[in-house]
Amino acid sequence: MWFTDPELLFPLVAQNLTPGGNFAFSQAEPSPGAYGPQPMHGKWLEGRESELTVLRWQYTPQAWADLLKRHGFTNIDAHILPAPDGEGLGTLLARAHGPAGPGRHQAEVGTGRNRGPRGITDQEVAANVGRRVSRSRVCEDATPGSPTSGST
Repeated sequence: MWFTDPELLFPLVAQNLTPGGNFAFSQAEPSPGAYGPQPMHGKWLEGRESELTVLRWQYTPQAWADLLKRHGFTNIDAHILPAPDGEGLGTLLARAHGPAGPGRHQAEVGTGRNRGPRGITDQEVAANVGRRVSRSRVCEDATPGSPTSGST
C-alpha cells in the first residue's frame, strides 16, 4: 500500500475483490504534517551504490477513509493503533468492504460469461471438462492436486 498511488490501486482492488469482500492494510502512522506522496531516499537494495528515491503515500485515517469511500468501498474503519510504549509512531490500520456490485470477475450472471478468479468463463470450463489449464501447459485428464494437474 505504502508505495502505490491509491488512486491507481483502489480501483483495481475494487474491480477484483469479491463483492462485499474485505480489503485491509496497515502501514506506519503518518508523520505529522507530511501527507500525500512523500519522497523517501536511501540505498534500498543490498549492494546498491547510489541512492534511490521512491514515493510513499501517507494520509490521516480520515483521508484514507475518504479515498476508500470515493472508490466504492463501504463499512470503512481507519484508525491509528498507538505504539506499544506510547513513544514513536503507531500503526495505521484500515479495513473496508468491497463494492457490492459485480467486480470484473463476477459479472454477467446467467449468461455463461461469469468469470472465475483466472478469467475463465463458465462455458470455457464446461468445454474443458477433464482438462487442467496452467500458464505453461495443458494436462489432459489430470487428477486435481496431483503433481501433473498444474495445481498451485
